[in-house]
Amino acid sequence: MADIQLTEEIVEPEAEVVTIAQIEKTGLYKVENAWVAGFNGNGPVLTDASGAYINTYIHQHNYKTIGQKLTVEGVVTVRQGGFQFEGPTVTVLDGTEEVVYPENPTVYEGEAVVALCEKFLSGAHLAEYAAFKGVLEYDGTYYNLVFAGIDGNKYKGSLSKTPDASLNLAALSGSAVVLNGFVVDYGGQYLSIVPTSVVEDKDAVVLAADAINNVPKEG
Repeated sequence: MADIQLTEEIVEPEAEVVTIAQIEKTGLYKVENAWVAGFNGNGPVLTDASGAYINTYIHQHNYKTIGQKLTVEGVVTVRQGGFQFEGPTVTVLDGTEEVVYPENPTVYEGEAVVALCEKFLSGAHLAEYAAFKGVLEYDGTYYNLVFAGIDGNKYKGSLSKTPDASLNLAALSGSAVVLNGFVVDYGGQYLSIVPTSVVEDKDAVVLAADAINNVPKEG
């Protein structure tokens, strides 16, 4: 070993400083002045001044304050068609940022859900904010969204791991709902959604009641 001498310093790769909207392929990136737009047990969804969104995976993370300001640096990978920061280094910044969700997000129903799932199968994409209609169900471990009118064995919404407790999902289990949130990836039947709001779909309830009331009576 005494005869071996290193002649050059090993240079660590440097992260490219980008906005979230500029992430179009895997690589080593640094996003400065981002903030938390949503979260579940696997990590926060981040946004920045570009208005784009990206999912992150941070095991047992503590970034569960909406608007919390962060700088993240690390490897962006692709998971089931969705870009995500994989265990990045996080620097917490002072203050918080106001989070304003799109006022009229795209509503996916029926075949539009199928097309969205197929999009993630065909390439890599940043997270998307959207709205969905379906029936909320709890399988004993996870909350899922059963979409109306499509094959539930191929397409089902997964609210992923430990969603925000303030959503009070238990009270809505079994109900028709409108769910707003971030679509982050799709694979193995499940369209992964990080929810930001879940409310009862009163139109669906009215339609169901109308259908019952309009059943022809025998005789």
